[in-house]
Amino acid sequence: MVKLTVNDLLECQNIIQYRHTNLVCLFSALMVDNHFCMVMEYVANGSLRSKLKAKDENLDYSVRLQICRGIAEGINYLHTAFMTYLVHRDIKSDNILLTEDYTPKICDFGLAKILSARIDHGNSAIFTETICGTEPYLPPESFQGIVSRRFDVYSYGVVLLEIISGKPATFSDLEGCRFLANYFLHCYNHDKSTFPIAETASWPNNIKKKLMKLAKNCLKRNYRDRPQMDKVTTKLAKINLMQDNSPDSKLTRFFSRI
Repeated sequence: MVKLTVNDLLECQNIIQYRHTNLVCLFSALMVDNHFCMVMEYVANGSLRSKLKAKDENLDYSVRLQICRGIAEGINYLHTAFMTYLVHRDIKSDNILLTEDYTPKICDFGLAKILSARIDHGNSAIFTETICGTEPYLPPESFQGIVSRRFDVYSYGVVLLEIISGKPATFSDLEGCRFLANYFLHCYNHDKSTFPIAETASWPNNIKKKLMKLAKNCLKRNYRDRPQMDKVTTKLAKINLMQDNSPDSKLTRFFSRI
């Protein structure tokens, strides 16, 4: 439990109204002995990070793609469900819980920030004096105190790389590149094939390339150049169609009918 203010409690009570398949359900928020407490849904299968690093977990590409889509849908809901924007500010694999059928659920809304009513064609941003979040997932503008919906888009791009590679956000195989996102951008921009790909996922080459391009767009340095999450979900739906039309998927559907 973390000490927070009454304003934090009021903001959390606003968050309770958010309900979506890909969000952990927040039942109530209360102050107990000057400590801020949140009562949440229990999700049985642990975090995405724990599954990605477990040696006995062989998540194939179809499950990973399902997880990618679910996380994006959850973030998009936070960004678009109401007349105000809710920015999570701590999207990371440790904050993605999985159900028994691997449905992802975003949790930990302790840093979530509700932005003012929709203005400026969705490009609104606020400035804060404190830097919040987890460093490997933080977009460049966060160090200037800028918070917008595209803050979460950058963090999602990092999670996407974790799902593709199976590596943690702190991974790097190059001196001078501290984190996975920096290492990926170095490899992508210099056309190097050394970025790790999870072998157990058995990624089809075309799907892998599309996801890496999407991650690249989510990680653009200027936050205004990143896509909004509704564009990301649309792109993922198209990538999913590539999976549905693959020979392996067609064979699976055929044998399921006999």
